[in-house]
Amino acid sequence: MSEPTDPTPASMEPAYTVRSINAEDIAAINGVIMRAVATWSASTRLINRMAPLFFVDDADLFEMDIRVAEVNCIVGVCSVMPMPTIGSSQTQRMAQIHGLFVDPLFVGGGIGGALVADAEDRYRGRVNALFCKAQKDAIGFFTQVGFASSAISDYPHSFVKLLAHSNSLTASSPHEP
Repeated sequence: MSEPTDPTPASMEPAYTVRSINAEDIAAINGVIMRAVATWSASTRLINRMAPLFFVDDADLFEMDIRVAEVNCIVGVCSVMPMPTIGSSQTQRMAQIHGLFVDPLFVGGGIGGALVADAEDRYRGRVNALFCKAQKDAIGFFTQVGFASSAISDYPHSFVKLLAHSNSLTASSPHEP
């Protein structure tokens, strides 16, 4: 007879909350970002150089809409910022997800999806679409939560998700280059 094993946080159905951040959250947020970036397919040296580029600081509190997911502590973060209007039409308003990070112990537990859904709810009616530039490892996640490949940016893994009925923004099929 084998002994029962403790389930990992990702295999449990965590009761999480999503909320706005405050200055006291910055260190915990940057810890989540560091742990998430450390899982990327890159050398330790490169990860240590890249992670700080995504860190949150005091200025971000005023420039971005940053929300966190908590279980018993902060386990995920999503930062969103409105983008400049494309073209001259107000029907082309978008907001960009600048960073979406989930603590590796909680990946697969619905935290990332909850943070994206929160962003959709908060920006629906204010913009027509959410846009993001994703890491290659996150392509499957973004397509799973309804984003489609986009040619809006030259970045190879650009995605957009329409929030309102609009024909002004077009997304290519996830299978197109």
